[in-house]
Amino acid sequence: MSELKKLYDESEKLRTIQMSCLPNTTLFSEGDRSFEMYILLSGRVEILKNSKRIAIVEEEGSYLGELSTLLEIPRTATVRTLSHCKFVVVNADKVMDFFASSPPLGFKLARILADRLAKMNIGYVKLEEKADRLANRLKEAEDKVSKRDRQIEQFVARLEKMQGLR
Repeated sequence: MSELKKLYDESEKLRTIQMSCLPNTTLFSEGDRSFEMYILLSGRVEILKNSKRIAIVEEEGSYLGELSTLLEIPRTATVRTLSHCKFVVVNADKVMDFFASSPPLGFKLARILADRLAKMNIGYVKLEEKADRLANRLKEAEDKVSKRDRQIEQFVARLEKMQGLR
């Protein structure tokens, strides 16, 4: 039995806030001002950013909507079910009670957020490196264009000089 299932079975509080959804159900949309956090118990969901799929989540115990819940900001992505799903739903005003009742779930969230931050840092460094490479290529292209402009100016000057000799 998984850790989450064990915690779920042991906690009356978790059983009272369970929700089931059919496939193609939107839990929340990017920009919404809803603040519930969802914990995936079973099923598959997709995460959409600007209507483009950025991830599929199917790992039991995955948190969805935690940024909006914890930071009280509008939803940063859309979450839609791809299959029949079961969730634990935690309202924003109950988050502290929820994690106090189950420190292992709070620790799991901390690990997930730390992992996301580490991945974002790696992605940021890669983007910075790519931006530097593109800036160097742009500089090389600008140098070539400037050189070509000088060559054209010299060619035009020679043509004008040749025309003046006739």
